[in-house]
Amino acid sequence: MVGVFECLSLECLSLGFLRPGRLPDDGATRTLKHPNPQTLKHSHLLAVIVLFLASNSLWGSPYVSKAEYLDLMEAAVSAYSDEHIARYIETVERDGVQEHGFPRLAANLGVLVANGRLSGKRELVRRMMTVSCRDAAKGPMKLEGNEFSVKELTLALTAIEKSGLFEKSVTDGWRADLRAVDAYRCYRCQPKVGEDRAYNWCVFGCASEQARIAAGVGGDAAFVEKYVSDQLRWFDSNGMYKDPNQPSVYDLVTRLQFMAILHHGYDGPSRAKLEEVLERSAEPTLAMLSAAGEIPYGGRSNQFLHNHTFYAGVCEWYAARCHARGDDANAARFRHAARRAVDALKEWLAVKPMRHVKNLYPRVEGIRKPGIGCEQYAYFDKYMVTMGSWAMLSWLFADESVPAAMPEDGGAPLSFTTTPDFHFVFLRAGDYSAQFDYNADAHYDCDGLGRLQRRGAPAAICMSVPCAAKPSYSTEQPNVRPLSIAPVGEGTLVPAGSGRDIYGAWANWRQGALDWRCRLTKDGLVSELYGDGDVAMSLPAFEFDGEGRAEISCANNVLTIRYRGWRCAYVADGKIADTGIVCCNRNGRYRAFEARGKNRLVVKVMIEKELPSVCLCGVAPERADDFFWENDRVGFRAYGPGDFHKWSGIDMFNKATKENYVVRLLRERGKHGNWHKNQNGKCFDNYTVGAGRGVGAVALWGDGEWKTYPNWDRCEVITNCDDLCEFKLEYPAFSSLGRMTYHITFRRGEPFFRNEVSFEMCERMGKDFMLGPGLDVGAGRGHGGDLFEDANAGIISLFENAKGGNEGSTMTAIFLEDPSGCEMMTDHLGCKVLAIRRPKFVYWAGALWDGEGAIKTAADWHASVKDFREKKKAHRPCFARECK
Repeated sequence: MVGVFECLSLECLSLGFLRPGRLPDDGATRTLKHPNPQTLKHSHLLAVIVLFLASNSLWGSPYVSKAEYLDLMEAAVSAYSDEHIARYIETVERDGVQEHGFPRLAANLGVLVANGRLSGKRELVRRMMTVSCRDAAKGPMKLEGNEFSVKELTLALTAIEKSGLFEKSVTDGWRADLRAVDAYRCYRCQPKVGEDRAYNWCVFGCASEQARIAAGVGGDAAFVEKYVSDQLRWFDSNGMYKDPNQPSVYDLVTRLQFMAILHHGYDGPSRAKLEEVLERSAEPTLAMLSAAGEIPYGGRSNQFLHNHTFYAGVCEWYAARCHARGDDANAARFRHAARRAVDALKEWLAVKPMRHVKNLYPRVEGIRKPGIGCEQYAYFDKYMVTMGSWAMLSWLFADESVPAAMPEDGGAPLSFTTTPDFHFVFLRAGDYSAQFDYNADAHYDCDGLGRLQRRGAPAAICMSVPCAAKPSYSTEQPNVRPLSIAPVGEGTLVPAGSGRDIYGAWANWRQGALDWRCRLTKDGLVSELYGDGDVAMSLPAFEFDGEGRAEISCANNVLTIRYRGWRCAYVADGKIADTGIVCCNRNGRYRAFEARGKNRLVVKVMIEKELPSVCLCGVAPERADDFFWENDRVGFRAYGPGDFHKWSGIDMFNKATKENYVVRLLRERGKHGNWHKNQNGKCFDNYTVGAGRGVGAVALWGDGEWKTYPNWDRCEVITNCDDLCEFKLEYPAFSSLGRMTYHITFRRGEPFFRNEVSFEMCERMGKDFMLGPGLDVGAGRGHGGDLFEDANAGIISLFENAKGGNEGSTMTAIFLEDPSGCEMMTDHLGCKVLAIRRPKFVYWAGALWDGEGAIKTAADWHASVKDFREKKKAHRPCFARECK
């Protein structure tokens, strides 16, 4: 940090929680995020799979191995219980194959057993492959299409034949059935060439036909060429596939089918054009991956687990292609992107029962029985195994000979705008990413900033997908309005430019008479809204994921959402109000808030990790900009510049939890809230300070009277890491000594903080001045009890009388690092002062609560103070560089 600076609410909140000096958290690639044990249960098998997947990240592997893709396939099929599969087989053997979920499950099991996995399911594979191959040749399925599963059955056949898993007579039977598939008879989608819309189904059919050609089980090359050449018309200038209404899923998954066609040897007249189109979409593919490892939102079939595995497959194809032409730098970028997408699946693979969509509402099984967040066609039986099918293609494409290397761009600022067909703007900076939509499909999304994510954080804590007014998928309850981060007002959202610089990425917008400017940096999003008169911005607050609730608090100008160990904070320079409206999307339920201002409104959005049992310091703008510091044992605060009392005493908080609870009380309770009641035995403030010195604030005797400085007006956070807080508070000039500065350090596990006090005009200090730390000890102010004083040692220690109810006893103490010349004085409010005649001095101040359990008696407290002082005689100053 360079000097001390004026500390405004927005700036100081950022300083308090961005933890300067701390290594960036790259949780998505190094940390296995454990689900809430109260809500997410693990099965032994899935836990083993997830831990295996995690081990590669924990050890820094930048790529997904072929074995890991098999793990993903195994996780997908393991979501189906043995009883479920048995019922599935009985139904299909009786009624025939109705939809492609069953043959996909058969194919996934076949590839796994052929690769030495799930050997106990060998007989299931025989039964399922037999009926699946037999029915594939009969004609189109009743509910869905052969287009989607013939290729998987072909891949499974090839893997099984290679492994020798079954006798040749069995596999020859399957081979004969697959050879009997007639594309024109068995595939449902056969559009007229030149028809005025895209059809992704026929591209899936082409992929199945080309797979059959490669495996020598038939295949119609003319069918492939006919529809490859026809569907090439539906790529935009970025090489993105324009399925009707341009859903993001069907851009990526259709490109994956074209990639499979090339992988299986397609060499028809349209090959060169197809390769050129896919080259154009290479960079957009990387630019669109979110900080949480998600594909873009937008349109149907989004927020399903299989979104991750088909994105990984696309990246593996690009990586193999780059490597084949000697471009290993870009090959590494694509393989690392696949890594990030796969890592983002870890939490969901640990859920029991596993869901196929990203929420925790009860799972619904059965054909055409969608659950919350799902379209009618997107039911569990079909879409869960789809994750495995795309992992199968990823396994097929992955080239493990690509040299291991980490991409160099990291979190460099990025801005990418799609063509108007897809109407998206993407920003990235540091660990953050943002996605805007300005012409959304109203059946699924809405205009505005529909996604803001931070790497390692729960994807939905701010927003992963917007809330549509009338979504075409199931929700917990109907929506009465759309919801995203967006201006409130009439008019269409219109792009007004976007870009990047060394500091971040930006996107500007017009909406009617409103001017909206957004900038994303490594510290979060800053949104500025300009207009004539009253202006407002909608803010989503994540409330419920289907099983667990987030914790929402709103006080004055700060809205905070706490969810699974993370915090999303909206900080406005105007008021934030709850509209009372609830909206739902695929992830769960949101509450709609609004930030409101006059002519200009600034809202800053930050997503930060909450770390229990650590040191933490910063400003609480909800409580008059009080500056707080706490560790795992005790908390303190210095009254902020927004407090009208202008008191400079130091308050203390009782704690019996290792959590960072002081900030929670200050932010939840707000400016006029009551944090003085015991919060379930965890934390509260029953300590009276007022105009007194509290625990260690400086008192001054001069000119024949006691003087006290008003509230601090400048702050500087030097470091804010797990083991240490270090910061400065400046107090305005009040006496001839000028401005006073506290330089405080506070360590984890210690009930005392160290304060170096200095004055701006120390040379003016005369013989009539006395100053030093004070401690409130007056019974009239609620601080009576067992008092220990030692002027020679420079110690004052108090064990207060127990208060009523469950409040217990508070312990406080101060001592000078150098007690020479110390005089024990009493100020005008009855506070004891360790007074000295030095303009610079160092003292320690601390407190505990008997509810913490470590100390219960006055004798033990006084002894611990003296013991702590002895240990600190050879004290080494704390510095930010100590944080690792």
